Amino acid sequence: MRAINANKPCLQSELRCRCARKLLGKHIAAAPDAVVPEEESEAEESDLPKLLRLAERSPLEAALRVAAPAAGAMLLRTAYNMADAFWIGRMGRPELEAVGGATFATWAFLCLFDIPAIGVQSFVARAEGAGDRSKACATLLQGCYAAAAMAAIAVVCSPLAPHYFIKILGLAAVNVDEPQSASEGIISANHRSEFLGWTLLLSPALAASAVAGAAFRGIGAVRPVLTVTALTVALNAALDPLLIWGFAPLGIPALGVKGAAFATAACATVEALLLFALLRINYKITPLAAPPVLREMCLLAAVGAPPAAAGIFFSLVFMPMGRILAGLGDANLAALGVAHRIEGLVYSLTEGLGVGAAALVGQWLGAGQPHRAYESAMCIARYGALVMLPFSALCIVFANPAAALLSGGDQ
Repeated sequence: MRAINANKPCLQSELRCRCARKLLGKHIAAAPDAVVPEEESEAEESDLPKLLRLAERSPLEAALRVAAPAAGAMLLRTAYNMADAFWIGRMGRPELEAVGGATFATWAFLCLFDIPAIGVQSFVARAEGAGDRSKACATLLQGCYAAAAMAAIAVVCSPLAPHYFIKILGLAAVNVDEPQSASEGIISANHRSEFLGWTLLLSPALAASAVAGAAFRGIGAVRPVLTVTALTVALNAALDPLLIWGFAPLGIPALGVKGAAFATAACATVEALLLFALLRINYKITPLAAPPVLREMCLLAAVGAPPAAAGIFFSLVFMPMGRILAGLGDANLAALGVAHRIEGLVYSLTEGLGVGAAALVGQWLGAGQPHRAYESAMCIARYGALVMLPFSALCIVFANPAAALLSGGDQ
């Protein structure tokens, strides 16, 4: 009994300590202004991706960190079409009309590749926000499978689509048998179908580059895409005159407007290879060796299909417009194609801001903070509305000089 009584104060003291710890723990948990230990706060902050840590200080700065190189890459990408128009426009009005008339159908088909690309960007962004690079790798693989399926559709349609496209537009074939300057057998106006057909046939390279670029946008690292795009644009500028006009000393035949499609496909192949290599080396993101999963591919399509459908429908609007203009003369259809290329400059700027918003929203959702995602989206939307005003004014003021440049001065 004496031993038990001697230990009683110790037992009572231990019970009091336990009760105090429980009460104190409840009080700290319930207190709205409870102080989080500095070590724990630093650990939580370090778990966030680099882009989100910047967004905590300034959402606009974080968005511009992604949007600026993304817009730059898209602006450079319009140089593909501008280079085509520059060199083809010097062949003559029929050839420029051939490419200009096929622009809208080409755009509609290429929007198919946005379906897996937008899905990849969204799910990679969420995986990055959650700190799960293995999920990003799995998403990239399924995106590649989905892109391959879309490219297969384009390839299958390549023999038939140009015929129906010309029929919808009501364009009659115009044969130009006379050799043009510096080359024989230049593709005539009726070869617009050939340009579209070859573009679709070589489109798998475009699909691969679209998915690789989407992975970079998802993780918020777009500068490598800008660098690679700059290299491929320079390559396209060098290949266009060689393939369109030919170069006899090297045995390169003159391919006419078909050469523009070959140049674009070659550059897209180089771009895809470089982007996949950079994803693997710098960010440890590479397609895993696994079979296609239909459910995952459908999820990517479910996310990417609505915005891609908007682009397809928007391009299809130009189909009846093209039919009307074709009835007024080939020059009007060529002018529409030139104006579409100029419009692409401003469109690229808005798309760049959209990429920045998508990266931040996806990563904040992956990090479990939807309110931050909403704040980032609203901030970028306000900034985009303001920045478009001066660019719209420039397009209006310099419309005539830009049109003359892209049409080779042909009025």
